[in-house]
Amino acid sequence: MDRRHEDFYLLFILVLTLVRHLVSLCVFPEYLQPHAWHTHIRTSTGRRTAVNFREHIMEMQEQDTETGRVFYTERRLCENLLDRGRFFIKHRDNYGQEKFGCIEFVIRSRSITQIKMSHLTDKPLSSSCDENEQKWDPWLLVSYPLMKQEFTTCPLSGGYNMKIKDGFGNVHGCNFMNVPMRFESECLTGEGITFDFRSSDCSNFLPMDIVQKAVCIAHWSQEGNVYIVLRKSGQDDLWCLRFPPRTEHINEMFAYLYTDLACVSPSSQNNSAMNYTLLLETIFLNNLCSDEHSNCAGLPCNEYIKQQCPKTCRACDPNISPPTCSFPRRLLGEWLLRDQFGAKYVNLSESYFHIESFGTFKCVSFLDSPSRDERLFTTLSLFTNGCRPKLTCVGFHKFSRSVMGYSLSQSDTWSIKGSNLGTDICNRGRFQPDPAPITDTYRTFRDIYKPILQMANEIPLQPCGLKNSYIFNAVFADGNMCQGLIYPHCRNDTKIRIEFKDCNSIPDFVDYKCAAVYKGHYWEKIVLMENINDLEDVRCLIFSDLEPKRILMLHAAQCDKYSWTYTNAKMRIPIIDFNVTVENLPCRTIPMPTELYPIPVNDGWQGNSNDEIPSHHIVESSVRFAPTSPRYHRVDAEKKGKHKENVNNKDSKNENDNNYDTVHTNRSPTSCTRLRRFCFISLLFVIRIFIIFK
Repeated sequence: MDRRHEDFYLLFILVLTLVRHLVSLCVFPEYLQPHAWHTHIRTSTGRRTAVNFREHIMEMQEQDTETGRVFYTERRLCENLLDRGRFFIKHRDNYGQEKFGCIEFVIRSRSITQIKMSHLTDKPLSSSCDENEQKWDPWLLVSYPLMKQEFTTCPLSGGYNMKIKDGFGNVHGCNFMNVPMRFESECLTGEGITFDFRSSDCSNFLPMDIVQKAVCIAHWSQEGNVYIVLRKSGQDDLWCLRFPPRTEHINEMFAYLYTDLACVSPSSQNNSAMNYTLLLETIFLNNLCSDEHSNCAGLPCNEYIKQQCPKTCRACDPNISPPTCSFPRRLLGEWLLRDQFGAKYVNLSESYFHIESFGTFKCVSFLDSPSRDERLFTTLSLFTNGCRPKLTCVGFHKFSRSVMGYSLSQSDTWSIKGSNLGTDICNRGRFQPDPAPITDTYRTFRDIYKPILQMANEIPLQPCGLKNSYIFNAVFADGNMCQGLIYPHCRNDTKIRIEFKDCNSIPDFVDYKCAAVYKGHYWEKIVLMENINDLEDVRCLIFSDLEPKRILMLHAAQCDKYSWTYTNAKMRIPIIDFNVTVENLPCRTIPMPTELYPIPVNDGWQGNSNDEIPSHHIVESSVRFAPTSPRYHRVDAEKKGKHKENVNNKDSKNENDNNYDTVHTNRSPTSCTRLRRFCFISLLFVIRIFIIFK
């Protein structure tokens, strides 16, 4: 082979290499790559489609969930990345036929993604990526591993009597019962949605239990409709619930439940997903002595009917309410709850216990309510949104002069049977966390208390109890690492400083004042502290004799005797996990500032758990961040008593359709490496051409 032929051969190889790298520069969003995804999830048939992303390849396989049999395989190849996160693709079906179209990925939560897709054409058309050419795919993409870790507050709060018909128009036979089926959503935060069919004969109509609880995974608004993705509590079954705009009937509304996971819009042509229509009617009930339905007057008052019609059958007196009791005077006042979702305000008055964005509990006494020595109180929650009254047991514990803790039991919903209400409500077995992934975010075991800090300009402090200074290697919740020091103040043992060495946007140091020191397990010490420069930043350091070279930092509400165990089990994510070495100096002198200094905002430092997807990619965050209010003003009574607006009121605040966001794909490190290679090869190509034609 002479020199000229050799040159052209090398040129040919270089051109092929350039083409290959140029094509591979179109890469599907990075957040889709590491996880397995599924779509077309049909609970009714047991089929679903597995979707795997490998750089520029999107591979889809329809599978039978029981046998694992694969019915077909299709591929979508990323041809070109356009603006606003749109991807021009080549679609290759199971028979090798190729078509072209445009695709867009919209994040609904960490585990839920929705696709906008154009019609596939035989030839590539630039117009297929026009906004009006793309349609929403009702079949959502789901990552099951991420979904099992995720929940959100449902956007609807209220209680309703429920009637049902299926997608073929068949009316549920239990619609005609005297005792109505019930639908309740977030009466108290964390309860999710409950379908109560009242009888086993009624639950067979849908793939649900008699009392079926569901956790909200994601929700969004679109064209005036609100969509909610539900997960069957404790299982992997997923449903979509759609609420259309409210009609003229104030106390009635419709909802559409899709038990095959398709969020079908009114304009969609897709009617193949199994679905049901729910007629929801608000019935207000604000008294423990009430009838369950309006037909009581014509029924005989036997024992069975008395349970449905206690007022008509005179089994109770509607004019007599449980006596109001009072909470311990030394606990009254305003408090701050700081958890992984932000700061919330807590008010404890003589007879009312209110937690912002959660609920209000009135202290009531029954004949068998616990004695005050037990520090347990039976409480009643009444609602103005159709939810039935709820009875809850509340416990309190004092950690220090400025810190107390509270514990909430699972609530019992009216109608409540039996005469031993006080004993039943405060039974130790009722103090249980919610099912995963919510766990003890809201409700805890009997001996676990969520620490809350007194709201005052100057809180009583106490010695931090640190006998050593520590050199650390720290791992943050987002995976970033850093080095630094933890040490107490030599001249003021109520203060601690944490110094960070070259940790990017994290401040060089943060000073804390200690509000309480208490035991977790007997081998654990918990130091609860408040950031001197951010008085809503309350967290703790946890030390363990079993792991002396490790210190955990968590938000205050997570600082209890299960912190270490739950962290090791991945049930809690610490703000910082310190690996420490004891320093020779037991303390250091800290030049304490006389005024507040600004602290850079940094998600890693604040401990936000939403680290897998950049915040600007998320439409409506599935992780709840409580609105932060000014530190030293009293929350007005109207705000404290206010219940969440229902879903249709939320719709009116956002009439436009642009309340979703697209995936603005930042070029990943892999893509950047590929780009550098491309530039290098291009340079070689130019040099070679120059040599050939010289």
